Amino acid sequence: QQKNPHNKSKRKSSQWSDLPRRLITVSIGAPFIIFLLSTELTSLIFFQSVHLLCTIEWLQLIPSAAAVAVGPSPPARTTERLNFVSINVVLFPILSLLISVRGVGTTTDDETNSTCSSNGSDGGSNQILMLVIFSTAIFYLSSYLDLARYKSHSISSSPPLNQEYNNDKENVHVMNNEDITVQQTIQNTKYHAVHGIMYITLPFYFWLKLSSISFTHTTYLLFVIWNTDTGALLAGRFSKMLPLPIQSSSSLSSSKISARNDIVGYIISKNRYGRFMIQLVKSISPSKSISGFAGGLALGSLTAIYLPAIMVHMYNSQIGSILSLMRINCLSLLGLLSGGDGIKGSEHYKYVDVNQIEDGHILDFGSCFIGQQLSLRLGNDDAMMTVFLTRMIIGLLLSFTAIIGDLVESAVKRNAGKKDSGKLLPGHGGILDRFDSTFLVVVVYVCCFLPAM
Repeated sequence: QQKNPHNKSKRKSSQWSDLPRRLITVSIGAPFIIFLLSTELTSLIFFQSVHLLCTIEWLQLIPSAAAVAVGPSPPARTTERLNFVSINVVLFPILSLLISVRGVGTTTDDETNSTCSSNGSDGGSNQILMLVIFSTAIFYLSSYLDLARYKSHSISSSPPLNQEYNNDKENVHVMNNEDITVQQTIQNTKYHAVHGIMYITLPFYFWLKLSSISFTHTTYLLFVIWNTDTGALLAGRFSKMLPLPIQSSSSLSSSKISARNDIVGYIISKNRYGRFMIQLVKSISPSKSISGFAGGLALGSLTAIYLPAIMVHMYNSQIGSILSLMRINCLSLLGLLSGGDGIKGSEHYKYVDVNQIEDGHILDFGSCFIGQQLSLRLGNDDAMMTVFLTRMIIGLLLSFTAIIGDLVESAVKRNAGKKDSGKLLPGHGGILDRFDSTFLVVVVYVCCFLPAM
């Protein structure tokens, strides 16, 4: 059969149809986010606002229990009970915000340095552990309260026994299916809330902790992660535009066929472990590609290497001075800065610590394990190469962790039967779709690399 070239060109053009919306969103969103991150207060407002939106979108991804019910549709008078709302839907955002806010101001310079010591005890971490355990207990107990509420409502709304359909076995079967569906929904909501505490709440605790310490670290980490997503998107789409010339697809395994428009995937599909990786990725998200993963690792590591120099250049340039002055004026108009905060050496300038990239070497990561090992092997005479390799390795680790975080949310969306978590960001989906890659990375970054400040 001959392939229609028009259909092929339509597929290529359709995959880039969201590009204008993506560019507009990034052009407006990136400068605005940098502006919000420039003070501790606006940074707190930004991350907690994003946190709240992520919890709301997370509740839209509860695995559906509708498939559990088998049989005819329930009567109209019982349909309203299928709209049962669990108490955990209300409790999860509230408890999540309360737990994460403990990350604000919990780390000082002395405490940061003490995290490198194995004998140091962190009272803030113990409190977070206590709150997580306490919240998990609340979610489990609330599920039993939900069951009691539903059974009470079911009894009170049941029709009189003298009505004819109460003796109908078919309607009794429908009622049983409805009960199973609601009970399964309550259980799914409970487990989904517990998963959300681990996957969303704790990462935002670390985001608030990081943003209260350093503007430079926060901005650096965000752009490394987001460029990993961008690299994965571009590499995956360009790979689909270059189909491989496969002559005999009948002799290929399913993993090789699925990698037909995936150059890197096709190469590694010749290996048993490569085929297993392709099958694993496709089972989680059929739209993902190994070429996209390679592109994400490449752009993410390049960002980790060269972003510090770009930040310093922008900070010291004339354009950077103009933008800094505009930012200070805007913050002053909003009442977020006092008269002396615009003077170098003030607390505001101490928080916007871009100058410490060169003066304090805060993004050289010389005190972390990777930096120390490379320094021992290369010696102090080749400091630039040590910093280069340290940033490259850390960039690869952060990019790989970002990809894993993205796959986690893809699996959650697949279980919920949804493509995106929302539609708030044109071309990107929901807020959760933009921050899913950051959740695991920020935990690794704060725990492993932040003490190197």
